[in-house]
Amino acid sequence: MENKIEQLQTDMDCFRHEIKENLNGLKATITDIEKSLEKAWEHLDDHTAELKALKDVKDSQQKEIDELKFKLQKTTMLLNVEKKNNVALENYTRRENLKFMNIPEDRGEDCKGIIINLIQNDLKIAVTNVRFHAVHRVGKPAVGKTRPIIARFVCREDRDLIFSRKKDLKNSTTYRDAYITQGYAKAIQQERRTLIKAMKKARALGLNSKVIDRHLIVGGEKFTCGTIPEHLKESPMETEITA
Repeated sequence: MENKIEQLQTDMDCFRHEIKENLNGLKATITDIEKSLEKAWEHLDDHTAELKALKDVKDSQQKEIDELKFKLQKTTMLLNVEKKNNVALENYTRRENLKFMNIPEDRGEDCKGIIINLIQNDLKIAVTNVRFHAVHRVGKPAVGKTRPIIARFVCREDRDLIFSRKKDLKNSTTYRDAYITQGYAKAIQQERRTLIKAMKKARALGLNSKVIDRHLIVGGEKFTCGTIPEHLKESPMETEITA
C-alpha cells in the first residue's frame, strides 16, 4: 500500500513538473507574441506617420496645382481678351482699306491707275476727288497666283461708296472674275477663308449660302467659324491637300 502511495506521489511530481515546463513554454510563447505585436504596432505607427506625411505632401501639391490652374485660366482669359482687342484694333486701322481680288497682274504695272480705271469704268463713280494713301499688291509674287491689290483711301466716304457698288463689278468686261472685299485683320481673314470653304461646300450641296463679314449664312441660319456644321467643315485630307 505504501509502495502504491509513493508511486502515485512520484507520478504526481512528474505530472506537476511537466505542467510547469508546459506553462513556462506557454509563457515564453506569449512573451514572443507580445514582442512581435509590439514590433507590428511600431511598424504600423511608422507607416501611419509615412502615410500622413505623404497625404500632407499630396494635399500641398494639389493646392499648388489648383492655384496654377486658376492662374492659367485667368491668364488664358486675359490673353483671349487681349487677342480680341488686338484684332479689333488691327481691323480698325484697316477701316479705310479695300481689297481688289483677281485683277490680272503684269510686270511694271500701275496699280493705282488700274484701280482708278476700274472705279471709273466698271463702278461708274467719278474719281476726280478720290484720293489714296497707297495702292499696291500684297504678298510675294508666285507663279500661277494673282496677288490682290490693296487700296487705302484718304476719305472714308469714298471707300464706303466704292464698296457699296462692288456688285457692279460683276458686269465688268475687263475683269470678269474680279471682286472687292474689305481689308480685314489677318485673324479675320483666316476665319473668312474657313467660312468661304464651308460656303462652297454648302453651294455644292445645293444650299443657298453666303459669307457676310465673320458669319456664314446657310438657308437663313447664321454660323461663326467655330459653329460650322460638321458636314460643311473641311476634311483632314482636304486640309492636307490645301496645305
